[in-house]
Amino acid sequence: MRDIEVPFRSEINTATSTLGHKWTVEIVYVLSISPLRFCQLQRAAGGINPRTLSARLDYLENQNIVSRQPMEGCAGDQYQLEQKGKDLLPAIEAMTSWGKKYFG
Repeated sequence: MRDIEVPFRSEINTATSTLGHKWTVEIVYVLSISPLRFCQLQRAAGGINPRTLSARLDYLENQNIVSRQPMEGCAGDQYQLEQKGKDLLPAIEAMTSWGKKYFG
């Protein structure tokens, strides 16, 4: 049997490891609707543990998927999607459609 070469294996592994952490897809999806403060994001994402949310946001910031911006006129920051995060939305929508079709 000959070996099968998959030219995009690295890209698939990188994408799935980025999205594979629990809550990551939910965070990206919720932020696609509107920039939110930490507590708002926590509620909108379904009550994620604050420590977990903080870790996921740090990871997404380091990947340039999400950014944290100071809010004018009040203390605190809000989180918003960067272009790299917005570019994930078609993939998330495709996964959602697939999930509804086969598991919904």
